[in-house]
Amino acid sequence: MKKVSLILILLFTSGCSFNGIMPQTYDDETLTESEADISDYQSAHLINTEGIDERYPFTLSEEVLGKSGLEGEGTTISPGTYTAGEDIEPGEYSLEILDMDAGGITVNDNSGVRLLELAVNYNLNQAVVDLKEGFEIEFKARSGTLTLEPAGDTAEENEVLYLPAGMTEAGSDIPEGSYYLVSGFLPLMRSDGHSEVYVNYEGRFAGQDQLDALLEENSVEKDDIQLVELYDGDMIVSEEEVILRKE
Repeated sequence: MKKVSLILILLFTSGCSFNGIMPQTYDDETLTESEADISDYQSAHLINTEGIDERYPFTLSEEVLGKSGLEGEGTTISPGTYTAGEDIEPGEYSLEILDMDAGGITVNDNSGVRLLELAVNYNLNQAVVDLKEGFEIEFKARSGTLTLEPAGDTAEENEVLYLPAGMTEAGSDIPEGSYYLVSGFLPLMRSDGHSEVYVNYEGRFAGQDQLDALLEENSVEKDDIQLVELYDGDMIVSEEEVILRKE
C-alpha cells in the first residue's frame, strides 16, 4: 500500500489545475494519506515526508554540512562543467551571472548528489555556494559568462535577513536563533544530518505589499507566519532567495 506524498498533496492544494478526480490507486496499489505527514504540515508547516529527496536531492548528501573554510579564487567561466580542485580553486563563492538571458547552474557533491539546481533568469542573478574539493559545478547556457568571486564574510546580523540562493550556515553566516519565515520555503539540513523543509504560503504567493506587511513586526498574527529555530551548524540549501525576520 502506497502513501500519498505530502509534496503531491501540496501541489494539488497550492493552485495547480487538475481536470478530473485524483486517482485512488497507483500500479494497482491503493494510495493512502500519511496522517503523520499531514499533521506535521498542519502543526508546523513542515514538509517531512517520504520522497522529499525527489524534490530536494541535497537531503541525501553526506557532504553538504560544514563549511570548507576556504576563500576561493575569483574567476569567470563560460558554459561547461568544472570540478573544484581541478578546474577552479575550492572555496566559498558568490556567483554573479553576466550577459545571459536564461540558463541553469547545477552543483553536485563528490558522490554525484545534486545539491543545487538554479534556474537563472531575471528573478535570480546571484547565489552563494561552497565548492569543496571534488564538487562539480555545471553552467548551462547558450551564451554568457558566470563570475565566481570569493564570498568573503557573508555574516548577516540585521533584523530582516535576505539570504541569496545557495548555501547559508547558521552560526557562521547568520546567528543561530528564532526566525519567522517570510518567504515561501526554507529547506535545510540540521547539523545532525536530519533534513526539514518549512513552508510559508503567506509568503510564497505574496506580492510586494504583502511581503512588506510580513516584514513589519506587529503587522500579522504570529500564527500566520512560521517560526523556525536555527541552531549552530544547520545548513540552509535553497534554490531561491530566503527572507527571514528575527523573532
